[in-house]
Amino acid sequence: MNRKKVILKFLSSGVLLLLMGASLPADFLTQLQNKLSGYQEKYPITKINLAFNQPDYAPGDTLFFSAWYLHEDLTVVKGNHIVSVDLLDGNGMTVQNIRFKIQDGRGYNQLAFHSELKPGIYKLIAYTDWLKNFGQNYFFQQDIRVVSRNEIVKADKSSGITFFSEGGHLIQGVENHLVAVGLPATELVISDEGGTEINKIIMNAAGVGTFTLTPADGMKYFGARLGESERWPLPKVEHDGVVIELDHNAPANFKIAIPVGSGLRDRKLYAIILSQGKILLKEEINIDQGKKFQLDLPGRLKSEEYLQLFILDSNGMELAQRVFVQLPDQVVRVKLHAGEALQREDFTFAVNVFDEHNEAVESDMSVSVFQNGLFKPSQSVYDLYMSDIPGVIEWVNANTGQHKNYLNDFLISKQWNQIDWESILSDKKPVINYPFQSQITIRGQVRSIKNNDPAPDSTHVISFLQGNAMGYDGYTKNGFFEIPLYFDFWDNDDVFYTASFKKRSIDNSHRITIVRDTLDIKSRWTSSEQAEGSKYGGYAIKRNLVKRSYSFFQNQKMAGSQIKSTNQILEDEFQGADQSVNAADFIVFPTMEDFLREVVGFVQIRKRGDERAIRLFYRYENSVTFYKNDPLYVIDGIMSKNTSLFLSINPADIISLKAINHPNKLAQAGELGENGIIFIESKKGDLSKRFNHNIFPITGLSRPVGFKQVIDPSQDAGPRKPDLRSTLYWNPSIKTDGKKSTEITLQTSDDAGPMKIVIQGITSEGKAFISEHVFNVELNSNRK
Repeated sequence: MNRKKVILKFLSSGVLLLLMGASLPADFLTQLQNKLSGYQEKYPITKINLAFNQPDYAPGDTLFFSAWYLHEDLTVVKGNHIVSVDLLDGNGMTVQNIRFKIQDGRGYNQLAFHSELKPGIYKLIAYTDWLKNFGQNYFFQQDIRVVSRNEIVKADKSSGITFFSEGGHLIQGVENHLVAVGLPATELVISDEGGTEINKIIMNAAGVGTFTLTPADGMKYFGARLGESERWPLPKVEHDGVVIELDHNAPANFKIAIPVGSGLRDRKLYAIILSQGKILLKEEINIDQGKKFQLDLPGRLKSEEYLQLFILDSNGMELAQRVFVQLPDQVVRVKLHAGEALQREDFTFAVNVFDEHNEAVESDMSVSVFQNGLFKPSQSVYDLYMSDIPGVIEWVNANTGQHKNYLNDFLISKQWNQIDWESILSDKKPVINYPFQSQITIRGQVRSIKNNDPAPDSTHVISFLQGNAMGYDGYTKNGFFEIPLYFDFWDNDDVFYTASFKKRSIDNSHRITIVRDTLDIKSRWTSSEQAEGSKYGGYAIKRNLVKRSYSFFQNQKMAGSQIKSTNQILEDEFQGADQSVNAADFIVFPTMEDFLREVVGFVQIRKRGDERAIRLFYRYENSVTFYKNDPLYVIDGIMSKNTSLFLSINPADIISLKAINHPNKLAQAGELGENGIIFIESKKGDLSKRFNHNIFPITGLSRPVGFKQVIDPSQDAGPRKPDLRSTLYWNPSIKTDGKKSTEITLQTSDDAGPMKIVIQGITSEGKAFISEHVFNVELNSNRK
């Protein structure tokens, strides 16, 4: 065989081997990696982080916040998105809410608390439409303290004890590690259903207690406070499964076990560790029944953010999981240089951000400077890393100084369920009800008043934002409709809805309702005032009293101000009225029907049995155009299609009646006003209260207030006018360029004493950081 033939034979064999290799199925771990990458590309997992200008607030204060909308790896989410922010009370009810736009993952805004807001602990949640696809557990959630004269404390309404098994399952015949979460310093007794005592534990200062238990198959277990009869159940004992336990002496290692006789002993099992959406470890594991398998994680897996361990079988079935942290201390360092500070003078400090290699890095951060003596510490780097694990931020901030020791124990109580491995491996699409690029959308339904049947398909629904003078429409299917609002609109508004089928209004026979997404964060709590006085609450009361005293004359109403007609916005939008009748010019008629028939020359009233209809018309030189259906009514600024209510108005209560009946103008009003528009302005301006059956409130976008408008002293703050501020400086977004230091200058107030600089941010590489620095403002002897 010559050399050429040998080479050809060798090459042919190589090609055959390559083809055979390509036809072989990929191994499970490689397939898992590929499937996860494809899933993340189609259905990105995101989270929201907020940073606030100060820790506590008082009724009437404004909460300023900086916002990040991030992927799992803490890189920003590109594009425009709308974020909703709700303030919930202890009953889970929304007391205030706003919407704001976030662009390329960064934004800032504010929530002005009502002056009548009751002091207490509230929960502030933030979410996008995309996050609603995955459940409310993954919304940003943080407790907000609104204080008055006295301190506020929070208590869960249940005040009970909850038990969790590490790994998510309590397995018979194997030693399980469990955690109890509840009131601090509580002594608990663990017993079986027959009352036999098995263990005693004492909850630590953070309200966490751990213990081990080897449960019997089919047995129930309970925990109770020492000396009390009320008891709480431990998780249900399962016959078979996987037990995992984090090694506290080496928080990168796990002990994994299955019971004797386990059906898992002959199945391939896999350990997967994720952090920031990336698989850091994937390997097959072999567990001997009745023995503990040691899973040692290499040092390269160290991550500043939390990690997730999953134990899976070859079908992707999740057998156990554990959320944990390795490095509680941040690797990013913030260097801050500051000089001396005096009352009512400029104060400058310089900031730079460095990575673990001591190299300056680019970053985007919020900076707040507030009076240190007024607030208790309540911020942590975990505010940025763990905002998508419900309850962690509140727990960490409530246990500042202790969370580092107890955090991994507390995390036994948390599950991270944004990934369904079985669905990913089988290419099963998740249920997605909301698009990734969000916009405000109205969802509702139209049903018969008589029998509650849905309106016919393709019923036309028109919505009109009255304050912003914008209209949108959509069509029903099975009675439901969805109308996207394509253009931005600001502040709260009222939306008028009207429905028609085959060009005829069905408002009188059908009811329009708006479908609202309800929030239920599950937890309920109470707030109570303590005998101890609140430092910030007392300060806020005095500050507001001084502000009102010095601003008394500025707050007086300007003389000569004129009140515009309640219909003015809509009149202008529809290019002004064609006809106008001043009711005072005529005798008082007993009914609106009489008034129209005797005075208004461009209206006809038609009767058909008990039903009355109104038709507008427009007179040309040689012809008349009659409109086919009832007009649109605008009563003291509120729209209606209800002719019966319109005719029930007492003519003695009105100032004027105006109308648009010119065909050219009505053509521009679209179907909403194609049959004419009648405006009624009343003497008291309150007739609209009777015409609100198709009017619904809607929350528009909140305009961000520039920080310079907030923290700078007012223009007329002379030396004799007190300048009192709890927050001296707030900048929601400052960028460092990775080269020179960033200088920040603020003006101090009349307040002297310790001030705290709080810096929270994320580097361009997705590393979160927080830094605090305390400086002192001295009395200024040169102050005039």
